[in-house]
Amino acid sequence: LYISPAQPLRSTFMRRAEIRLEYAWLGMCLMVQAVLLTHRLNLLPMWGDELFTIQAAGRPIGELLAMVRGDVHPPLYFLLAHWWENFPFGGSPLLRARMLSVIFTLLATVALDRLWLRNTARGIRLWCLALWTTSSGLLPAARTARRDR
Repeated sequence: LYISPAQPLRSTFMRRAEIRLEYAWLGMCLMVQAVLLTHRLNLLPMWGDELFTIQAAGRPIGELLAMVRGDVHPPLYFLLAHWWENFPFGGSPLLRARMLSVIFTLLATVALDRLWLRNTARGIRLWCLALWTTSSGLLPAARTARRDR
């Protein structure tokens, strides 16, 4: 049985092309999701949970921990929001807090693709990413600073 030397080269070339396609699809989904999540992010008024998050994040660490001690949420989110609020970004505190949720959602999309979908068939992976990216359940929740429901 003779195997041509070009055969392994073709397999390597095709695998690299498939990997590039996978990353291109993920990149396109991330761009679409970022646009959907950030378009007019400050359109809706602040609601109760967002107000509580912004008030807690604006306090010193000791006061913040005392404030969220009775809350059902673990303090890590509030500590991250506190740290995020202290970055010198522009915009209102509400816009910055909502942007933190957007970043977490984009990171969740990457985690979904790289950790859960990496060994699935290409067609299933592409459909899952497309549906996740445009999910009517995910998009409104990801545009708020904290969502209880």
